[in-house]
Amino acid sequence: MAVSWPVQQGIYTAFCGLGALVAYFPLYWHLESWNSASVLWIFWSGTSCLIHFINAIIWHDNADNVAPVWCDISSRWMHVESIGIITAGALLNHRLYKLLKLGTECRLDINKKGMVIFDVCIGLGVPAVFMALYWFVQGHRFDIFGGIGCTPTAILTPIQVLIFGMWPAILCLVSAVYGVMTLRHFLRHRRNINDIISRSSERFSNLTDSRYIRLMLFASLDACLMLPFNIFALVYTMVKSAEWYPYRGLADLHYNFSRVRQYPAVLWRLEPGARFGTFLVPGTAIGSSFIFFIFFGLSHDARAQYRRSWAAIHGRFGRHFKCMWPCSWLSKLSSRVHTPEANIPIPIQAQKQRVMRGRVLDTSLLFAHTATVSIDIGGVNIAEDDREFSEVDTKVTSTSPKPDSMTLDGKN
Repeated sequence: MAVSWPVQQGIYTAFCGLGALVAYFPLYWHLESWNSASVLWIFWSGTSCLIHFINAIIWHDNADNVAPVWCDISSRWMHVESIGIITAGALLNHRLYKLLKLGTECRLDINKKGMVIFDVCIGLGVPAVFMALYWFVQGHRFDIFGGIGCTPTAILTPIQVLIFGMWPAILCLVSAVYGVMTLRHFLRHRRNINDIISRSSERFSNLTDSRYIRLMLFASLDACLMLPFNIFALVYTMVKSAEWYPYRGLADLHYNFSRVRQYPAVLWRLEPGARFGTFLVPGTAIGSSFIFFIFFGLSHDARAQYRRSWAAIHGRFGRHFKCMWPCSWLSKLSSRVHTPEANIPIPIQAQKQRVMRGRVLDTSLLFAHTATVSIDIGGVNIAEDDREFSEVDTKVTSTSPKPDSMTLDGKN
């Protein structure tokens, strides 16, 4: 039985939202390790999924032009999002190769800030250039597809292939070359890989051999998957297109530029090949986000961070609510994290109240959690205290609770 379109659209919306969520999960420890290439990759992939998620919610059952300014922004973003993701992958392969090469040469003159500035300039500058060139291939303002949202309107012309269409495949090729060089260098020096990475990590904190290997495998897999995919997409677009638009200049291309074409879902889904072309761009971002999460969101470091986050949330809000569903796995998360509540020092005022009420018989308990403490009992005679203790001691039975089981005010 065929799945209805509302169900398909709901699944698409859910995957867009999950793609944005899982892409940003490992952001903290990549920022912590100054891995700017991975941060750029998270930025382009996660933000692209978020934009598609917003579009799918706004236009889930209509094709009305309800947010023209948002469509102007999001359509330009979608035009270059594949360029941004591929550029970030190429930068990641370049950085891994450079770190491995400098480590094998025993060089420690790694300019960390310079590498970050280089990555940011290339990772944001290259997509910005293609976004500016979008004006020369843009046929009209934007299109709206029911159930999908706003889409760019690049017209297929020879100019479009030269200034945009072929560049994703070229950037993927550059990324794949760096990935092969990194893998070749890694296999050649695999016996000394721990020493090499340790030398490289002297200027980049939290870079371990396991993280480096995961980054290398992810970057290589991303390049190997994206290169044939972009070549196929380029060939498919050029061959399956109904006809090429004859380029006669910008005046002809931009005629009636402000028009907005609107396609309800019941119409555009009847067009042969429309589904592939419509879901190509968001599907790339969603697939990249989930691949990234598999490599970095399920690692040992990620699971430890999840446990710490849950312990912090549970420690702060756990008193105000109780789980309304089986949460044994949440209990396991919190139980694996050391909570320092047992080592919190008892306030001095509370300790003095215990002493004055005769509940603490061993004065060494006062210093169980403090190094040096000066206590002023306020002029009380020590002999009187001792006498008070001896009187209380005759009244304490064997069933009296231990001092550790009492509350801070001295009551049972």
